[in-house]
Amino acid sequence: MITADEIVILDEAKELYLATNPTGTLLWNALAEGTTRPELISLLVETYDLDHHQAADDVDAYLSQLEELSLLEPSD
Repeated sequence: MITADEIVILDEAKELYLATNPTGTLLWNALAEGTTRPELISLLVETYDLDHHQAADDVDAYLSQLEELSLLEPSD
């Protein structure tokens, strides 16, 4: 389910429920469009006026969580 500020994912097989906050929704939508990690970082910097280091840490944490939940294939 997708709303303006939130994406809700239900994996019935794993009995997993995941809801994103507005930042997670922004990143999720960008990933769905094929946005690269550097572009995701720039997106957070521009959208939330973060410094590059904080944005990179946030993107890496988000991508790692998606990979751990098998919602994103690991990058090469």
